Amino acid sequence: MKLCKDELVREIARVCEVSLKDARTILEAMLDSMVSALQKGERIELRTFGTFYPRKRSARPGRNPRTGAPVDVGPKTVPRFRPAQELLNVVNSETIIADGSEGPAIEDSGRQSEGEAAAGA
Repeated sequence: MKLCKDELVREIARVCEVSLKDARTILEAMLDSMVSALQKGERIELRTFGTFYPRKRSARPGRNPRTGAPVDVGPKTVPRFRPAQELLNVVNSETIIADGSEGPAIEDSGRQSEGEAAAGA
């Protein structure tokens, strides 16, 4: 399952109790502002969600995947995203989603929690 732009617009309209047209304008303005900031080389920090930042890549040799011929790949700037710890905690916790399905389970790393270690388990 994926969340597309139209679904985001509908969710903004529902939560903010605005028309779909206004919700689309809000989302477009937010995305345009984010793209503009990244073009200027600025970081975008959304507390409890994460940080978007531009990352410069230097020139490097590469290969044409079709022919295998060597090509020079020029320097470029790519957008990167680093999730906030709060987002990671929510995504990795066992949760019940609004539609009744369960969220992702926490993988067992084989390490004992502090409580288990203290109890000698």
